[in-house]
Amino acid sequence: MRAYKQYYGIWILMISIVLCGCGDSEPSVSWEPVSEKPGPSVQVALNKADTAVDELGGKLMAALQAALSEGGPADAIKICQEIAPSLAEQVGKEQGVRIGRTSYRLRNQNNRTPSWARSEVQQQSVEIAAYVSSEGVVGRLRPIPMMPLCAQCHGSNDEISPEVRDVLSARYPSDQATGFRQGQVRGYFWVEVDINEP
Repeated sequence: MRAYKQYYGIWILMISIVLCGCGDSEPSVSWEPVSEKPGPSVQVALNKADTAVDELGGKLMAALQAALSEGGPADAIKICQEIAPSLAEQVGKEQGVRIGRTSYRLRNQNNRTPSWARSEVQQQSVEIAAYVSSEGVVGRLRPIPMMPLCAQCHGSNDEISPEVRDVLSARYPSDQATGFRQGQVRGYFWVEVDINEP
């Protein structure tokens, strides 16, 4: 009986360790909205984040427009899947930030929302948002509005050609990023800037 209790205790301990190591757990970092009048270091970080978004957005738009003019919407899908992540990595390194895209209706499941931005994204906020963490990281969230150009790949069934639907099905079997209307927010750029780094 004593041996059984010992083994039972060991099993409980092992299960606890496994359970603690599983799931979507994140470090206990608290995030607060940035005040209307942020301090100088936070403002510098916000400016840096906005510069990074402008750069990434400009590069993405140029690549998409080139693909649309050369090969049509089906080719533009390749830009979003294959080129956009490397552009984000490149801009992040150049600007000294972490940057990406996300949405409340994901196309690419790798574009998960950072924890500090989840509430804004789930509420489909149309406002630019800013948060700062207890560890000195500033998070910036900028909406991506639905524009006429986007409708060819993100619009209603009537706006998306059969060819594009086939490519989307092949490349994104779990695609949720269609059916957006003009003027709607269809996604977000997010940026994280560490104010402790030079």
